[in-house]
Amino acid sequence: MTHQLRLSIIFGTIILIYLFLTETFEIRHSEWGLMTIVVIFSPSKGLSVSKAIRRIFATLLGALSLIIFSYITESRWYYLLCCLSIAIAGVLCIKDSRNSYLYFVYIATIGVFGVGVKNIGFNLEFISILMYRILIVASVSIITALIITTYDHIFKPNFEQPNIQNHSDNKVIIYLFRVIICYILFTAWIKTSPESMHAGAGVILTILLGITATKSQILPTIKAVLVSLIISIIIIFLWKYLLIETTPNTIQYILIAIIYSCIMYVSMGNKKLRSILQLTLVMFPLMYNITPNSMSSISPFIKILLIMLNDIMIFLIGCYLATKIDLMLLKMIRIKPQS
Repeated sequence: MTHQLRLSIIFGTIILIYLFLTETFEIRHSEWGLMTIVVIFSPSKGLSVSKAIRRIFATLLGALSLIIFSYITESRWYYLLCCLSIAIAGVLCIKDSRNSYLYFVYIATIGVFGVGVKNIGFNLEFISILMYRILIVASVSIITALIITTYDHIFKPNFEQPNIQNHSDNKVIIYLFRVIICYILFTAWIKTSPESMHAGAGVILTILLGITATKSQILPTIKAVLVSLIISIIIIFLWKYLLIETTPNTIQYILIAIIYSCIMYVSMGNKKLRSILQLTLVMFPLMYNITPNSMSSISPFIKILLIMLNDIMIFLIGCYLATKIDLMLLKMIRIKPQS
């Protein structure tokens, strides 16, 4: 049995055990744990442990930031502080590429609970949601890292360490303008659009900003996100339309574990498709949880796709204007005063 196949089976087994635990203990927001397993799981013991530590720390730091923001500010300043914290984390991500995952998780935490949802203020409900996320993320991260560490000690695989590239060519000033412009446009859109279109919009925009903080090329990243979203939509629609009402949960969990295992197997063997397939594994539980259990039409997915396309449009406009402003500033700096 190859190293790649063994890892895929272990990955599917972890997913299966987690799904049974969510049903047994009635764990809410099971998608948080699934996404954590996907991003922590790695053929490298060192990489898994490193990601687990960074994910726990960044989630804790993001939650504490949001609690402080909600305590010291009113609603209109709350979102401004969220925007500024995302901008600062993005700059640090650009400057310190070795810790880029830590900054990305912080950005995602602020985006999901700060920008992505309506501000409910400083209260016990808000704090309990954040603490619950920390508990799930920490426990799943530690268990997944321990399993990979055990596997490493037993089989001692020889694998290729990933190259960490420095994307310092993505200018800090452009990123700062990008964040500011995107959230100005996003706020204007929120105020003029139907409330039914708001769910998940801030989350998707924040993920785009987070992912591209360390990417010098933006369009391939957007393409990967779009393709993974469409793949997830197709799988979930067929799943809910054909299986969910007639198939026992046990069979569904086994099928989900097999799908996850197969996608992980293909992604480990194909570098070109790796980012798209791993994004699909992250998108799948998110899309699954925000769509109705019983699917008679594809309209909920069309709405999600429209929100996604709207966010991409806002993001591209923000990138374009940020680049133009940066060029204008450079021209102003280069103009010499006449004597």
